[in-house]
Amino acid sequence: MPNKLKSLLLENGFKPKVIHENFKEVFDVILGDCDERIVLCNKPGFLYVDNELYYMKNSGEVLGKNSKMKIYPYPNAKTFNYSCQPKGTLEEWKNNIAETAKYSPYIMLGVCSAFAGICTYFSTIESGGLHLYGDSSTGKSTVLKAAASVFGDSSYILDWNITEAAFEQQAESRNHGLLLVDELILLDSNRQAAAQKYKKSLTCLVQVLVNQEVIRIKNVW
Repeated sequence: MPNKLKSLLLENGFKPKVIHENFKEVFDVILGDCDERIVLCNKPGFLYVDNELYYMKNSGEVLGKNSKMKIYPYPNAKTFNYSCQPKGTLEEWKNNIAETAKYSPYIMLGVCSAFAGICTYFSTIESGGLHLYGDSSTGKSTVLKAAASVFGDSSYILDWNITEAAFEQQAESRNHGLLLVDELILLDSNRQAAAQKYKKSLTCLVQVLVNQEVIRIKNVW
C-alpha cells in the first residue's frame, strides 16, 4: 500500500523530495477518518444512497440532493458525455417539440420512447427496441433528434460506426435512459456484412440489458 501510494503521487507530479520528507504525514491523513464522504457512480441512471433514490444524468448532473454525501461520476468512467447539456428552456421545448409531436405519430413515438426509457425502471415491463427504416429524407433522423431533445441535443445520438466494445460501453452510458443509434449504413457498405455486424451489436446490447441489475448494484462505490 505505501509503495503504491508513492508511485501514484509520483505519476501525478509530486516531487520525490516532497514525498520522501512528508510521506508519513500524507499517509496518516489518507488512513485517518474522513470528514466528508462521497459516492462515485460508474455510469448514469438511478441509484440508491442511504435508501433514497437519485438519478444521474448522462452529463454527470445528479437529480436530487443528499445532505450527507455528494454524488459524482467515477473519474475514470467513459460512460458520461459531459457536453450533453440542456439546450433552451422547458417552455421552448414544449412549444417546438411537444407541440409538433401532436401532429406526427413518429415524433410522438420518439418523444414517448425517451420518457419510457426512464419510466420502465419503476415498472415490471421489459425494455425493448424499435427499428425505423425507410427511404432517405423521410424523417427518420428527425424522430431521433426529437427523442434526443429530452436528454440534451443531437450529440446524444450515436452512429453505428463503432466497435463492439465501444457499443457496449455506449449502451451502458444510456443506462435507465434511451439508446439512439443512427445511420445503419455506416456499419458496412456490403449489406451482408452490415447485417452480421448489426446482429453482433444487438447481441451485445441484449447482454447489457440482461446484466442491468448486476451493473446497477455496482453503481455505488
